[in-house]
Amino acid sequence: PLPVAEVKTGSSKAILITPEGKQFSLFQQDSSQTLELGNGLIAINKGNVVEYMEFSTSTSQQKNNIIQVPKGGEYELILPDGTHVWINSDSELSFPLQFDSTKREVSLSGEAYFAVTKDPQRPFTVKLSEGIEVKVLGTQFNVQAYPDENTIETTLCEGSVNVSDGTKETILTPSLQAVYSKTAKSITTRKVDLRLYTSWKKGLFVFENKPLEEIMTTLSRWYNINVFYANQAVKTYHFTGDLERYGDFRKALGMIEKATSIRFIINGNNIMVEEIQTK
Repeated sequence: PLPVAEVKTGSSKAILITPEGKQFSLFQQDSSQTLELGNGLIAINKGNVVEYMEFSTSTSQQKNNIIQVPKGGEYELILPDGTHVWINSDSELSFPLQFDSTKREVSLSGEAYFAVTKDPQRPFTVKLSEGIEVKVLGTQFNVQAYPDENTIETTLCEGSVNVSDGTKETILTPSLQAVYSKTAKSITTRKVDLRLYTSWKKGLFVFENKPLEEIMTTLSRWYNINVFYANQAVKTYHFTGDLERYGDFRKALGMIEKATSIRFIINGNNIMVEEIQTK
């Protein structure tokens, strides 16, 4: 049998960083833990979700907290206004300790799913790289904005959102996705199957005719692995199927091997992908 003990499925874990630079390690645990964040601020960590308590004084509201979710991690956050954010692996969310009376703004690098509490007086904005902003009043949507990807994707599940690149605005209705291309510097929209973009928060990877290179990038964030390719051709193999996020890593790779003519060679947490030569 191949030595794959080092490859572990991801779990609930993150680091919370206060404006003063204080760090709290968040991870799966049995009992709730109260985090004293300073200035009378409190957050409750419940093991896979951290919840901020509404805070009435106006002192340090503009300072931002940061949640960093490492490779192999995911975490849920409840903001002071009740908005739920599910943060995916290798992602970072920056948010104020308290939203002000006219707006709610957060910044994201990586991937997160937002279920925003309705508050017409205070629009909710997610700031992304490249000057992209997603503005909402109350809705559910997924944003994928990893620095190493060429696109920023905003996928709307319910309600409506406004995606802007500073010059052009696009209004999305449910099942529409706005795709910003970093090379073309423009936004296009397309209708998508929501399952493909939101199943990760329910414990599934759902791939539909995806190139192997994209699939392995996704898996590498969750399993914290390094992927190498024996040649460029294998990157373009396509795969369709559902893989369990919390399932056995070998089983996930086995399903891809069955559906394509490639094989994976595992050495610690390094994975080599190669073609099977047919006679």
